[in-house]
Amino acid sequence: MLKRTTAPATPIMTPAQAREHLRGVSTDDDTYLTGLIAAVTAEAEAFTQRGFITQTWKHYQDFFYEPIIEIPIGPIQSITSVKYYDENGTLQTLSGSLYQADLASEPSRILLAPGVSTWPSTQADRVNSVEIEFVVGYGSAATDVPPGIIQACKLAIGTLFNQREDIAVGTISSKLDRSFEMMLYPYRLFRFP
Repeated sequence: MLKRTTAPATPIMTPAQAREHLRGVSTDDDTYLTGLIAAVTAEAEAFTQRGFITQTWKHYQDFFYEPIIEIPIGPIQSITSVKYYDENGTLQTLSGSLYQADLASEPSRILLAPGVSTWPSTQADRVNSVEIEFVVGYGSAATDVPPGIIQACKLAIGTLFNQREDIAVGTISSKLDRSFEMMLYPYRLFRFP
């Protein structure tokens, strides 16, 4: 299970940047654009399985399943901690000398350190007995986010701004998601068909 614990400090674009893309839109629409930016960003992050601007997450497991733990979101900037409930139900923080973080791979991985043969035992039948906290994102500013992601989000914002209902009567329907997803696909962490 994944849970974001600290949201990004800044959005991927400002209403002014969205207005520039939309052309001719007034500042009266900034509140609506702010909501669209948040919604489109959430959709893009979910599709790509990435956090765009620096944010903190926790990954929970019932126990240490495998010798290698894959973190199902990226790009990982750092591993903050690996905690677990020991056999007695006491929360422990695993020493950083007992594991190594592979932040270069995608998905990022946590492995046992050389010379360490097994993960510690966890409390039997306890759900979420392993808690890994980490920081993800391309950086702390919108300028750190790849331009392709920003452009895909602008495309979606433009479509949603101009078509505010699911169905537009008297037009041929088309699916926004196809273009949006095509532009985001190269950034997707797990590229399943």
